[in-house]
Amino acid sequence: SQFIQMKVDKVDTSSIWVEDHQLVRENGQITSGIDQKRNPILINDSSLFFLSDEGRGPGFFAVRKMTIY
Repeated sequence: SQFIQMKVDKVDTSSIWVEDHQLVRENGQITSGIDQKRNPILINDSSLFFLSDEGRGPGFFAVRKMTIY
């Protein structure tokens, strides 16, 4: 297991959503893979956490993290 330690000042669950298996925000699409994605959470306006089944098989989700600007 891997743990991420970070100070959380802001949590946003509404500015990024899933549309046709892609993560999207008002100014456009963030991802383009064929994996399923769920439950995006934006932390401190730059760290995006979400569930993805990439490399695991359909429906077997793991937490993923990406940095957005």
